[in-house]
Amino acid sequence: IVENLYLCGGGANVDVLQKKGITLIINVTTEAELDDTELPAENTRYLRIPELNRHETNLEPYFHKVADMIHQERKAGGAALVHCVAGMSRSVTLCLAYLMKYGQLSLRDAYDRVKTVRAQVEPNESFMLQLLGFQHKLFGD
Repeated sequence: IVENLYLCGGGANVDVLQKKGITLIINVTTEAELDDTELPAENTRYLRIPELNRHETNLEPYFHKVADMIHQERKAGGAALVHCVAGMSRSVTLCLAYLMKYGQLSLRDAYDRVKTVRAQVEPNESFMLQLLGFQHKLFGD
């Protein structure tokens, strides 16, 4: 998406993670949906956000925490991967929040940027409304 920030679905391959230098993995799935992601190195930080891709799911409480984690990892020279089952909705939502907070991008600009690298981007309607609220909090728009 941007340098040292990656997005994918559930099939995160450990060899690819090693090649990309992934040092932080954020898995936005429940354990029933997907097992823990295999870590590319012992010192890889790992966060599971056990939320489903449903209209009633509220990801907004995670926006600042995840954005801050990604920012700190990139600033330290590491690389972050955010993934969910399909890499279309939950993980995209958290990446958009990061781009809005640290890239100072509007939701529209963040969405367009992610869409250029991952065509199947499709956060659910509820997540888009949460992101609009986040945009308002960040920028007052």
